[in-house]
Order: sequence, then structure tokens, then C-alpha cells
Amino acid sequence: MIRQRGFALVSAIFLLVIVAALAAFAIRIGMAQQSTVDLRLLQDRAQAAAQAGIEWGTYRVNPPSGAPATCVSLSPPLAFVVNGFIVTVDCKPTSHTEPQPPPGISFTTYDITATAQSQRAAYGSPDFVYRSVTVRLVR
Repeated sequence: MIRQRGFALVSAIFLLVIVAALAAFAIRIGMAQQSTVDLRLLQDRAQAAAQAGIEWGTYRVNPPSGAPATCVSLSPPLAFVVNGFIVTVDCKPTSHTEPQPPPGISFTTYDITATAQSQRAAYGSPDFVYRSVTVRLVR
């Protein structure tokens, strides 16, 4: 009688390859989900930095205690760093006069634009984030 050996070894190697492939797939999916969460966090931080720029520009246009409005229309626009993001604030004032009713009403609109982009990542890299927010104020 001839005893056959090695058949169990073939099935064990097959099962080992299948389990390793499933583990590699699970790790890859987990890493993709983690990078998605990291990118979403960076996007939220960029949005918050741009919103901080808008709030700063709004404060300059509408200061407390009746001080005169100062619009940040600099060339190049004012830039500062907030928590790893370069925030650029630009303001464009436009004066208007309504002819009716006499004596016309004069007012100024301020278009404030704040942009935030990653300080550490270059354009085109996976970690690059850019957000822009624009508001229009009438005073």
C-alpha cells in the first residue's frame, strides 16, 4: 500500500494565501478610510481658517464704538498664518448713491474674500487643501 503525503499541505497553503489576501485587502481599505478622514479634517480646518479671515475683515469694516471702517484692499492682499494655513484677506469697497428719495442715500458695500491654503503642502500633493469664502457687507 502506497501512502500519499502532501495533499494537506497544498490545501493549507491555499487557505493561507486566501487569508493573507483578505488581510491585505482589509488593511488597504482601512488605510484608505483613514486618509479620507485625514483629508476631511484638513478641509474643515481650512474652512475654519478662511472663516477666521472673514471675521477679521468684517471686524475691520464694521469696528465697535463707531470707529471708521478700514477696508483691507492692499496689493498684494494681507496674508497671515492660522494653525498651519496661509490665510489671505482681500477687501474691495464700492460706493453707491440712491437718487430716491431726495436727498439720496449713500452707502458702501464691502466684498471681503478670505482664502486659506495649506502651508506645508504644495499644490498637487495629496495633502493640499484650499478654501475660499466671500461675503458682502453693506455699511
